[in-house]
Amino acid sequence: MPGSMSGREDQAGPAGEDATTEDAILGGQLRLRQPARGYRAGIDPIFLAAAAPASARALDLGCGVGAAALCLARRLPEVEVEGLEIQPALAALASENVRLNGLAADRDP
Repeated sequence: MPGSMSGREDQAGPAGEDATTEDAILGGQLRLRQPARGYRAGIDPIFLAAAAPASARALDLGCGVGAAALCLARRLPEVEVEGLEIQPALAALASENVRLNGLAADRDP
């Protein structure tokens, strides 16, 4: 189903406390690493990116692992998309997701 997520779980840390999954979204157009527990991106960031108007720049405040920003960057490659996340672990996953999907990143968090 387009927009659905399917994932593979990777364990890290004692008892899997830092476990992540790698999920395919947008019908496999994007891969998204995200925590196995806690908040996980679902359909909301896909809808948000689909509804965003084309502009020169977009800022995703509290971007988490970067799901909405990545979906927008994939949908509108001409738009300069920037994500800002305060939680270091999620910011690191967002940077990893940018690289994982071959999208340019001018700077890391």
